[in-house]
Amino acid sequence: MKPKLLDCGHPPLPDAYSYGITSKGQKICFDCCLVRDLERLKTNSRILVYWSDNDTITNWPGGHLGRIVSSHKIRNTWVDRSYASPTMLAVSVIDVHGQRWYGRGLGEGLYLKLRKHKNQQ
Repeated sequence: MKPKLLDCGHPPLPDAYSYGITSKGQKICFDCCLVRDLERLKTNSRILVYWSDNDTITNWPGGHLGRIVSSHKIRNTWVDRSYASPTMLAVSVIDVHGQRWYGRGLGEGLYLKLRKHKNQQ
């Protein structure tokens, strides 16, 4: 029996959750997720990424999107500090296309909210 293909045309991996779901509800493989996210780096001015180990930024499945070039602690303004860290990290990022981004997050292994620098020189 031939396996059912994902909406991207590729077969799913044996893992139960081996695909991403687009904003339109389409199921796509992790390779196609990376292609979409790399394209979004070129066109979007804001993006959510993940801070992997060794100052690498990735998409959810772990595809390489860029690297953190600097970070420093700032006051956490996202949540009530009674149950969360009082600090977070501001970061500067260079993506795989050489574009500069800035943003903040709670640290390694968690997501970062990034905005593209207006001046890319």
